[in-house]
Amino acid sequence: MKHIYRRLAALALVLLLALTGCAPAEQKEEALTLADNGVTEFRVVYGAGCTQQTVDAASVLQKEIERLTGASLSGGEDLATTPTADSWEILLGSCDRSEDDTVYAALRSIADYRVQVQGRKLVIAATRDDSLLAAVQALCLVLGDYTENGKMVLPADFLLTGGADGEGEPGIPVFAGGTLRAGVDGGNGTELLIYSADSKDCDAYLKALDGAGYALHAQHEIDGNRYFTCVGNGATVTVMDTPAMGAVRVSVDPAEYLLPTQPEKTDAVVQPSVTLLGLEGYNTNSAPTQTGLSMLYQLSDGRFIVVDGGHNKIQASGPIYKTMAKLAPDPDNITVAAWLVTHSHNDHAGAFISFCRNYGKKVTVEKVLVNFPGDGQYTSSSTGTSYKENVLAEAEKLSGTQIIKVHPGQVFYLGDAVMEILYTLDLYEPDRLVDFNDSSIVCSITLGGQRMLVTGDCGVLSSNILCRLYDGALRSDIVQMSHHGYQGATEELYRAVDPLYVLWPSGSTTYERYKTASNNTWLLQESHMERLWLAEDKIQTLPLPIGG
Repeated sequence: MKHIYRRLAALALVLLLALTGCAPAEQKEEALTLADNGVTEFRVVYGAGCTQQTVDAASVLQKEIERLTGASLSGGEDLATTPTADSWEILLGSCDRSEDDTVYAALRSIADYRVQVQGRKLVIAATRDDSLLAAVQALCLVLGDYTENGKMVLPADFLLTGGADGEGEPGIPVFAGGTLRAGVDGGNGTELLIYSADSKDCDAYLKALDGAGYALHAQHEIDGNRYFTCVGNGATVTVMDTPAMGAVRVSVDPAEYLLPTQPEKTDAVVQPSVTLLGLEGYNTNSAPTQTGLSMLYQLSDGRFIVVDGGHNKIQASGPIYKTMAKLAPDPDNITVAAWLVTHSHNDHAGAFISFCRNYGKKVTVEKVLVNFPGDGQYTSSSTGTSYKENVLAEAEKLSGTQIIKVHPGQVFYLGDAVMEILYTLDLYEPDRLVDFNDSSIVCSITLGGQRMLVTGDCGVLSSNILCRLYDGALRSDIVQMSHHGYQGATEELYRAVDPLYVLWPSGSTTYERYKTASNNTWLLQESHMERLWLAEDKIQTLPLPIGG
């Protein structure tokens, strides 16, 4: 990450020289000798917290230079050393170095790359992982042309440009303001770019997107945080302006999708309700299950919203289908308006797989809502990708089902229900996942005049982000207990929610063990809570509004 203090100091020095009548001596541009006779003073530098793809690209470059010259380059993060203008470095991606500012400023599309000599630095600039790899590959192809008898020399005016997108494909403009903090694999085919920037930078970028053919389709503000969905040229661009975090995030989805911008007009045929389905009483991994999350909303028009569902077992998916058949106006025509998978752990995502395989031809599923991380986050948290892959594979087999990767600030109007996405991993990136539960989608669902906060397995760090960004937006009538009552949502988050009613997705043994845990004490003993429902092995349907 670049340091603004260093830049201010440099600017102050220029002003001081101007005021004293002095000017820095004009430096003669010199060729850059990367290696000679098996020796090099260069090291490859990449940004702290960069993606594994960037580290892999660095390795490709190091091996090629060693193959051509016999010289072995060291490599590491930018913050590991204190650089000077005399340091010999190859800068790969956005680094804590001033020399790459000029090169990044010359990029016009987020798919572009630019490789350029800057003093004693070779800068390889790109905002996307695929573009960065394309830049390294293009550089490796020409390095042999600048190598003779083991000596590799690049001219002072060396410049290599290109892009990762196909020829003629409309580009998404680069973010001209702020500083690129990271470009990461956002998962589900998306790219996530994170900038240290402010709201003015965000506004300028929205104008640039409009000029490039990306029309603003939807916008939403939550407690001073602004979210925008822009669509065009075959892609959907989500822009997240979070002043409390000093950041603007840009997610690029490689497909166009249009969100409804106002409530649907439907006929009311049933009283809306929320159902908590218990998962206690059958075995998973040869042990009686106590955990899992399975909730079912019924809209006034008779359709349903499913939240997670539990394990990849018929004992979990069967009760979902049977409950919908019991509640539906026509049990032969069951429609799921949206199936939300908060995260890809078995006891949350598994039931969707089992449901599709057993009941997929009997039920219409209109939307599947997910936000699965890139593979690098699964590696860092030691969580496997099989449930992510199987959920997406089963969803793709369903007829007419739309799979949407949701982002913070998006609003889904589903019959008379309103789903507002408050948190996804987009707001956590680029930090590495230590607790995979922090990848849980957190959203509110308002139905029957009451608002419920759905937390999935929201952890401590995601709780902190939610409390940092929001205040009134967290206030809800009902809360789903995070992570089955284990260490999950913090007391601070529960205080901000201040619910009247609690749905606790857990078995009896787990409840007894964790009801006195420090993160639960305030909610259960001191809050305004009027009633708690424990899932156990029951199916409990609560008409909405509760207490109405």
